[in-house]
Amino acid sequence: MRTTPEAPRLRSFPAVLVFCAATVAVAQTTPPGSVPVPAVSGPVEVTQDSRIYQAAFDARAPLNLPALGYVEEEYLFSGKANVYDWLKNGEVSVRTANAPYNTRMLVRRPGDPKRFSGTVWVELLNPVSMTDMSLAWGYANYYMLDRGDAYIGISAAGDSLKTLKKFDAQRYASLSMANPAPLPQGCAVAGKDYSAETEDGLRWDMLSQAGALLKSTVPGRPLASLNVQQVYLFGQNNGDTPTYINAFSKHAKLTNGKPVWDGYLLKDSGVPMRTHQCDERPTQNDPRRVVRNLGAPMVFVVTENTIPNNFGSLREDSDAPDDRYRRYEIPGSSHVDNAVMPWLPKPAIMSAVGINPQWPEQQYCLPRQEASDFPIHYYVAGAMQNLDEWVRKGTTPPRAQRIQITGAETKTPAVVSDQYGNGLGGIRNAYVEVPTAAYNQRGACGSTQQKQAFTWERLQAIYGSFESYQVKFRAAVDRDAQQRWVPSAYAERMKAGLITMPTLQRQRVVDKLATRDGQLEITTLGHAALMFRYGGKVIHVDPVTVFTGDLSDQPKADLILVTHEHADHLDKDAIRLLSKSGTQVVVSRSTASALPNATVLQNGESGIYAGVKVEAIPSYNLNHVGSSGRLQHAPGEGNSYLITFGDKRVVIGGDGGVVPELNALRNIEIAFLPMNLPPDRTAAIMVDTVKAMKPRVLYPHHYGDVGPWEAVRLLQALSGTEVRIRDMR
Repeated sequence: MRTTPEAPRLRSFPAVLVFCAATVAVAQTTPPGSVPVPAVSGPVEVTQDSRIYQAAFDARAPLNLPALGYVEEEYLFSGKANVYDWLKNGEVSVRTANAPYNTRMLVRRPGDPKRFSGTVWVELLNPVSMTDMSLAWGYANYYMLDRGDAYIGISAAGDSLKTLKKFDAQRYASLSMANPAPLPQGCAVAGKDYSAETEDGLRWDMLSQAGALLKSTVPGRPLASLNVQQVYLFGQNNGDTPTYINAFSKHAKLTNGKPVWDGYLLKDSGVPMRTHQCDERPTQNDPRRVVRNLGAPMVFVVTENTIPNNFGSLREDSDAPDDRYRRYEIPGSSHVDNAVMPWLPKPAIMSAVGINPQWPEQQYCLPRQEASDFPIHYYVAGAMQNLDEWVRKGTTPPRAQRIQITGAETKTPAVVSDQYGNGLGGIRNAYVEVPTAAYNQRGACGSTQQKQAFTWERLQAIYGSFESYQVKFRAAVDRDAQQRWVPSAYAERMKAGLITMPTLQRQRVVDKLATRDGQLEITTLGHAALMFRYGGKVIHVDPVTVFTGDLSDQPKADLILVTHEHADHLDKDAIRLLSKSGTQVVVSRSTASALPNATVLQNGESGIYAGVKVEAIPSYNLNHVGSSGRLQHAPGEGNSYLITFGDKRVVIGGDGGVVPELNALRNIEIAFLPMNLPPDRTAAIMVDTVKAMKPRVLYPHHYGDVGPWEAVRLLQALSGTEVRIRDMR
């Protein structure tokens, strides 16, 4: 079977996780002072019953990576790590040596090696609320996806491993960060919080070894098919990454003497923490809190409401060869915002592993407040691009002024506000230079700033007219791009007033097919909604706005096909929106009463509509079985459609399950087949139809939370059918 884009590599998953010889890279022998390469196993199989924790498709805003040409995988890696003391002079010494560990690595990479940029971003997953949180992925995913970068997430906290085992005890059974010194000797610091089971002090060597693995040549390693050139450490967590960078990064060397990491990017990562649970955290004036002499460039992005907490880490920018450093403070921005929230696990998943599903809102905001919509992602993308060009090209990044602080010598420093209520100084970005709102910290929301939108009267007083505001804002965006605070590629998007990330929007893909009588264009709009352009005509199938979003930008239809009357297929408002004079609407028998002016095409009938032949195929519609067992359709109600475009036959499956008439079709170029709502449209049933029909191209559509991955796995051994994964959730 060929897949477009590349399907996840899936391997057998035994009852108890073990390292198979075929997928294990034995730790390499390394000279003194270099980082050993850990053993690795994977990718671990993904099925409907065994899934990756924090998979992109399981986020509150499910992200269909295959539809974007990306593959998501999970590897396990193991080795031995030391526990270290961090001395007052900034050096480290071994406290406990050679403790075994086993943890996981989350991989998101381009499916096509030709798309890979050469750059890898590695995140030490934030163990907040006792679970992995991929916060850095949240605000940086669309930048990486646009460029073809790879992303790696590392689990490296004892509490996170416990949560992984709650999520899937079998999949994560072997994970371990066992405490090599279970007795709390000389550990007055930790007190009753001392864990005899796990020791987070193992994470520093684990992280170095993960970086060394990515740059190694061992068989079976993650990203083995890609030409890895730069590996950056980045993230947002409670002091973990700053601790590693300040204390350990300069010791992380490869066998060739080069550093494991080519650069560092931090966002709001707080001040360094203790290196093990019996250590003390550096205090306010401790020089270990300040990053210096890393040997590789670092960019530190700081949001407005964390300036007081990060004040102790303040230092000057530098271009010195071994101390290249930039600090970017962004007024108006917030530590927790809408760039992060959509990528947290779904509330049901959080509840299942014992996490408050309303985190972090209820933790910081009572009563609950909406997260800020300040578009920090544009400025993080600019910082990432500046770091990458600093490393790859030697291009010196711009310097930024600092946000002004009052009470700097006190215990309660505060940000000085400008005339509009936003922080004064820092990167004078378009959203505070030409503001329409103030982003102010409110009440108990220590990590979330609330947007205070200006009234229309105030906007008129400031700008006089919307046109005047627009001119000034667009000019400010151009300055942001010219000064390299944001990538120029995003300037037009900013000018359009789009503050959400593109990856939060449904991905609409246009595929093209040559036919005997001209080109066919296929647009996947989402769920079961499709659009065909052929011979100057436009055909829409099951247009609905509840799954596809706004359709006002789509062309009017010459023909609209509706498979049946369920709300996820029949949307009268969408039909009205897409109709014009002369639009034909063709429906199934069961839908006729809902659209009395439409043409009814019964099972087995055919006709010429919009210049193409359309035939109705039975759709048994035995799905949507409620808890009472009542069926919402009788056998035979609803249509699938067979459309002939020149010499190419395209099948659009309705909601049917086992349909002999559908399985009997032959010489099919493209099949759109539904799946993922048991009991009658499981992946296995769809696969049976594919095996019988043998279409040249398959588009799984109408899928829910599970996604089409199980079908891809079952179709691996089937040759002759190309599987195209599109955003049809």
